[in-house]
Amino acid sequence: PCDGKQLLQVLNRYGFSRMDVIEAMARARHRIDNEGDEKESLSVTFPFTIQVNNKPFGMVMNTGSSSVKEVNGLAKEAGLQRGDKIINVITDGQTVSTEKLKNFLESYRDAKPPFQLSCTRTIPLSEF
Repeated sequence: PCDGKQLLQVLNRYGFSRMDVIEAMARARHRIDNEGDEKESLSVTFPFTIQVNNKPFGMVMNTGSSSVKEVNGLAKEAGLQRGDKIINVITDGQTVSTEKLKNFLESYRDAKPPFQLSCTRTIPLSEF
């Protein structure tokens, strides 16, 4: 096990601030307290947003899923990582969720930069 300082150092390597860590830990504690789901609490999920300024962005998604399979070029430079999940594309004042994957993929394809991707990253606590 590691102490809070070590945890923060590891998460900073992933690009998360102290405040991100505090919020994610509070959500994990809330899940344990309210759902008793200890298995799910073995990871911490962080929301974040990425700005897409140019296309092609360099992101490949898993087939039939909102998770990122490969990251290259601009996507890598923007901080996207393999395993991140895309939640929404935000363009021209509209937010399109990945819940309806076909609509999301069409919105992403048609989006003209700049636009944003709302994402999550799940980090297993076993990494600490």
